[in-house]
Amino acid sequence: RAPAAAPINPAATLAAAIAHRRAPAFPYTAAGGQGAAATYWVWFRGALAMRLCSGAAAAGANVQDVLREPTALGLIRICAEAFKRPLSEEEMSHLDKAPVSAAWLREVLA
Repeated sequence: RAPAAAPINPAATLAAAIAHRRAPAFPYTAAGGQGAAATYWVWFRGALAMRLCSGAAAAGANVQDVLREPTALGLIRICAEAFKRPLSEEEMSHLDKAPVSAAWLREVLA
């Protein structure tokens, strides 16, 4: 494993992302829903899973490491510091609207 990146301030990073980006096109819709909003969020969850898995693999880490701090701020931190692949402002603005938790992340990664 490469050395960890310098610590970041996830709360400030998230606040900056929210300030620069509009809210997601649709309100959060859980898996299994119907319609455009459900489809939109299915794609986001799938893309996030791929992003987390590829980031972990590139860093020689285990994707399950994201469960150590299962919050939007935790994901921002681990992607930047442990995976060395910071989330985009767009990804962060979406995480701000998602119900990020250990259970949600397990579902995303399933």
